[in-house]
Amino acid sequence: MNLTKIGLRWFIFSIITAILNFAGIVYFSRVLGARALGIYFLFLSTLTVFNLFTNMGLSAATIKRLSEGGKRSEIATASLMLRLGAFGICAVIVLIFKNQLNSYIGTDLSYFLLFILGLTQFSEIIREILHGEQKVDTGGAYDLIQQFLRTASQSLLILFGFEVFGLIIGMGIGIFISVIIGSKLVSVGIKVPEKSHFKSLLTYSKFSFGNAIGGYLYEWADIAIIGFFLTQQFVGIYGIAWGLSAAFLILSNAVTSSIYPMISELSTKGEKQKIGELFSESLIYSPMLVIPALFGTLVISESLLGTVFGEEFKKGYLVLIILMLTRVFQSAQMVSVRTLEGMDLPNLVFKVNIATTILNIFGVVTLVYLFGFVGAAIGTMLTIFASFFWNTIIVCRLLKVSIPFRDIVLEIFSAAVMGVIIFGISKFLPVTTFPNLIITVLTGGTAYFIVLLFMSKRIQSKCLLILKEVVRTGQGAADT
Repeated sequence: MNLTKIGLRWFIFSIITAILNFAGIVYFSRVLGARALGIYFLFLSTLTVFNLFTNMGLSAATIKRLSEGGKRSEIATASLMLRLGAFGICAVIVLIFKNQLNSYIGTDLSYFLLFILGLTQFSEIIREILHGEQKVDTGGAYDLIQQFLRTASQSLLILFGFEVFGLIIGMGIGIFISVIIGSKLVSVGIKVPEKSHFKSLLTYSKFSFGNAIGGYLYEWADIAIIGFFLTQQFVGIYGIAWGLSAAFLILSNAVTSSIYPMISELSTKGEKQKIGELFSESLIYSPMLVIPALFGTLVISESLLGTVFGEEFKKGYLVLIILMLTRVFQSAQMVSVRTLEGMDLPNLVFKVNIATTILNIFGVVTLVYLFGFVGAAIGTMLTIFASFFWNTIIVCRLLKVSIPFRDIVLEIFSAAVMGVIIFGISKFLPVTTFPNLIITVLTGGTAYFIVLLFMSKRIQSKCLLILKEVVRTGQGAADT
């Protein structure tokens, strides 16, 4: 896997992006509280629903077709035209039902919803062009720029007293400026597409649209359902736990974003053996961060939430543990899904998503009714586990490869050692202040990687390659 080049740079950009996002959420939670954050998360959930229908599965289809070569400008233009047409329909729906939407979200945000939904269409096409041209690292830089502008604008507006409206307006400002900058990063232009370009995109997207709906349900349906049954405060607490757990998917996102265009290219050449090698190796590195994160939250989840976000967020400690376990399954599920999509088999992923979507809807609604927001976390975990298991079995059979259990078991063992160390430290150094928390996390993380590198020669050699690449990149930058 070419993680030592494009994937490494993407990973570095993603780490900085995640840090900015995390710092912003911490600041917002402490200044605004759980209820205001709940309104913000419900706004994001609603935005994602409408974006599903403006996107229509075109994200995966656009990246796939662009990665195959051909007339890229025509493909990108066709994708944008389809989105804007769907956006017009969604705009009418929002205007008709604006009162109901405002009531559900918790305040008058329907016009802001339309503005940001429109901007998102341009932002996404830029990102897809970069990924389709295998400029995943540049795509990571674009995401970093957008996150910086977004967090800075939101923080400044909150400082001036705009509260939850500051979060929404700041988000719009960040996307708008980043779109202007991103337009300078892409090499394709606007060219009149032919009928075949629309057909090519829609043929692929009819399956990836269903897969996108599945992705929404994994990530946002629980928040949307909590918004119907519970208060905005519970939405805010759940959203914090959800966002914190998702932050540890950084490496998983780097891995899957890097392998997707590679698998797409290898698939057109019929090189199934190389695809199998990429898949097997990706299953090792994708969960490398989420596994220790799970063991860490088992020990200090309640103290972590209270110390970082505030006392009212402690209620979400069990939700955080369940969602962190969910991310372990998701890190492997992402690899399997992207492998199948890269092999131009979105129809197989679609079949799995149909079944797991039904499971998710009924499961989350029932469990939220029975157990509150903890039930939402359980429902999401069961859904993602089912998707992970099913998709991974399909890939293993198609490529005739096996799951690299030995390396994954070593990661689990190293994380367990780390958990014991964190537990011991927390007894002598209570995790109730930021300095104590940082010392505990850094010590535990260091112990995890030392044990893992000692136990696994395969991972050790890969890390050495990455280190050499970092040094080489640094020397090259110094020479220039």
